Amino acid sequence: MTKALFSRTPCVGRPGQVMEYAFFASKKERKLLGVCQFGPMAEGPPGHVHGGAIATMLDASAGVLSHYAVEGVRLTANMNINYRRPTPLLTTFLVEAQVEEVEGRKTKLSSKIKSADGETLLVDASVLFMSINMSKM
Repeated sequence: MTKALFSRTPCVGRPGQVMEYAFFASKKERKLLGVCQFGPMAEGPPGHVHGGAIATMLDASAGVLSHYAVEGVRLTANMNINYRRPTPLLTTFLVEAQVEEVEGRKTKLSSKIKSADGETLLVDASVLFMSINMSKM
């Protein structure tokens, strides 16, 4: 497949060359679901996605959910990633994120990338966001 499927791309240049995604979040459930596709400029091992591009997608999904579902400005403080299977380029994937816990300034989330049918877990991460005071930046 060489046709771009999604309208959101975080990178400058031609759409679909690095990554595209669409996220749908529920504030009530503190959950995010989405779809993503990595383009040819996200290649690491031949025919597969670079780990840094995967990390960017996990961070983006957790960040969007943190911003949408939890009050205040929060930034990524830590992310622990488990790369479980190679992630092929130009393939559609499911993205999931969930707020696991909010404790003071800390927000703990999980984020996953799965096959389009939801059956195969490719990558998962635990992500810690910390609230910040914008006036001190």
